[in-house]
Amino acid sequence: MEKEELAPGEKCPFCQGNEGMTPPEICALRKPGTKPNTPGWDVRVVPYMFPLLHIEGDLNRRGHGMYDLMDAIGAHEIVVETPDHFTEGAPPAPQLAKVFGVIIDRIKDLEKDQRIKYVLLVKTMAARRAAGI
Repeated sequence: MEKEELAPGEKCPFCQGNEGMTPPEICALRKPGTKPNTPGWDVRVVPYMFPLLHIEGDLNRRGHGMYDLMDAIGAHEIVVETPDHFTEGAPPAPQLAKVFGVIIDRIKDLEKDQRIKYVLLVKTMAARRAAGI
């Protein structure tokens, strides 16, 4: 896997300390006493800036010939797995356990919405590829 590097003067929106470069966090696993959208997190979830799916609205299911059409309802979120995401290789097992715990919590929260039937996770390996912040 190729290590991602930033251009001189470029800031990564996913690095701790740059929380103002992302939309407000949906949730985060934080150190005690730290406030939302500030440093002090271990795992952070933020909305995708240009989502394919939106949580607002109705399904608006309608027929079109033999097909069923409906609006794109759902959540399009980014899970930042670690504040130190420029480290090569997978995060250590304890950090991965935190990441999966946050993902499970997000899925449990989303499944409360009767409109959402499926969850799809996509792993992006580089901040530039995550775009849309």
